[in-house]
Amino acid sequence: FWRHSENTIVLYECRSGGAGWTPCVGGRDAGDDGNGYCASGYEGPVCEVCLDTNAYFEKSSARCVDCGSVASSVAVLVVIAIVLVVLIVAVVKLVASSWKPRNALAARTLVFARRQRLVWRQLGVMSKLKQLIGLYQVIAAIPTVFNVSLPDESYTAWINALSWPNFLDSIFLPTECYGGGYFALLISTTLWPIVLIFVMFFASVAWECACKAFKQRQQSSWREGAVLGIARALPSALFLSFLCIISASTRVFKTFLCDAFVFDDGS
Repeated sequence: FWRHSENTIVLYECRSGGAGWTPCVGGRDAGDDGNGYCASGYEGPVCEVCLDTNAYFEKSSARCVDCGSVASSVAVLVVIAIVLVVLIVAVVKLVASSWKPRNALAARTLVFARRQRLVWRQLGVMSKLKQLIGLYQVIAAIPTVFNVSLPDESYTAWINALSWPNFLDSIFLPTECYGGGYFALLISTTLWPIVLIFVMFFASVAWECACKAFKQRQQSSWREGAVLGIARALPSALFLSFLCIISASTRVFKTFLCDAFVFDDGS
């Protein structure tokens, strides 16, 4: 257990890992803000803050884990995001085009994809999918917006899966490893969809200009390619913003949720 000072009888349960490990060692000396109750290398509320600036607190093991190379992880994340955006835009445009490949297997695959695209439009699946995603994202935001506790671990895992965009920025490293404090974390986790939308626009414009130059065998107007490329990517950009708006606003709401720890209750 951990408490904020020696002048309070309010105790807070600490996390525990394997083999009975816990960052809270207890004792008589509270130290500064209860840091005297923490194991070496730990501090802060319930001893979940790492003294090592290049480490993060892993809740599952209740230990501080080294972040490793942050620069290489960020570079890999950016490259993968750009490649994925380019591939998605290329596949969408390929399915929407009238191009016919010579390979029989590729031709059948492309025909199947175009049929599915036609069925998707005829049944109005997009509007139904948006309603379903909106419902589940609202459910995922309930614990944060209304400051309620989740009943059990399985329900917590389900809620976390529904609010997936919040965790895309920690695929390679937890967000605590990127530095800059909470403000930088808030900015990065709420603005990454906008950055991705701009990347989508850029990729679509570049693709459109390259296609026009290849077909016409001459340099075409970049303005015409830019307008057409942006128009092509706009539906995907709107869909991405729809996917992320609930999770981004949930992150903003979390800024105003603070836990108060009793320091001196007159005991």
